[in-house]
Amino acid sequence: MIRVKVPRKLRKILMLIVSAWVVVWCVASLAAPKVVAMVQPKVQAKSKSMGVVIDRIQYNKIRVSPWLTSVTAHEVAIDFDLAPGDKHQLSSTFRSKTIQVRLRNLFKMRGSVKMDDFEVIFHASDRPENFPFDRFTDGHVQLADLPLLSPRDAFREMIAGVIDLFDDNKTKDKFEFGGVVQVKVGAKNLPARLYSESHGDEYRLRFSAGDVRSATKAMHMDLADDQVAMVSLYPLRIPVIAIITEKARQISLRYFRGDIWKQDALRHTMWSFMLTEAFGPEFAQLATDAQETKPGNEHFERLMDYNNNAVGRALVAEKVKLEQIPRLILQDPRIVLSPEDAKARGEEALLK
Repeated sequence: MIRVKVPRKLRKILMLIVSAWVVVWCVASLAAPKVVAMVQPKVQAKSKSMGVVIDRIQYNKIRVSPWLTSVTAHEVAIDFDLAPGDKHQLSSTFRSKTIQVRLRNLFKMRGSVKMDDFEVIFHASDRPENFPFDRFTDGHVQLADLPLLSPRDAFREMIAGVIDLFDDNKTKDKFEFGGVVQVKVGAKNLPARLYSESHGDEYRLRFSAGDVRSATKAMHMDLADDQVAMVSLYPLRIPVIAIITEKARQISLRYFRGDIWKQDALRHTMWSFMLTEAFGPEFAQLATDAQETKPGNEHFERLMDYNNNAVGRALVAEKVKLEQIPRLILQDPRIVLSPEDAKARGEEALLK
């Protein structure tokens, strides 16, 4: 075995470098909690301006990595209120085992934020009406390529990514996400795993088809395969779709009592109209067409529904108001008022 003797001067230089590195690491470790304490009021003020009141931000310890490229907060707990001013103050909670900020690109000062084993518990006063989720558990998320020297820009980029996920269920930002949501079905909570998947340079969220079927079975709903696929691919839209579906049903029951076909025409037209307003005509057609793949409808019943769904999408483009639609049911010649009406017009004359 050959031993190479390190020159005395080089050893001194190496010892100096190591000592300096240890000092910097110790200083950074001691300074990290103070920096967090300084930033905390700014975070609370910014959140309050956006309608989220944060009462408490607590953590067990903060660790700086030996290479000074990451800072990790352990056992983080945050009490917040999404509906400030109500009688239930600061009753929702976020907890995470770790939150880590890591420097990935030294020259551009860009990096990632990662949370492991986190949960979010929403109080009833903070949840939107008819929102079917009351908690999120066993979560992990990693957002990459964020500007670490500009928290405001980083926050804007994260919000833009969330909006892209909600609007189109896809984002070009690297977004790794997973966890279990509790879907409320009556008095029961059914677990469903929500996770991200990549397609080329895009990321999207989804539910598994098995979880969708389990939840809808508990709701006594029999979904067609196309409906299951749509729900699993657009999980963030489920609460809004549920609200729109129930609203269309309730409005249709106020009109044309005793005439189920006119009520059906109104319900489908309004349902398609509201889906188009919320998500655009392409998704509205995807959602309504999936509904019509269910077995049970007679041929001309299905053609009637396809036609009135198409009319609902067209009314949005024509700048019609929602409250005008009940009156238009009997005035707009495009609307089919019964399966017999659809049969009399002929398939080629119907919209799809």
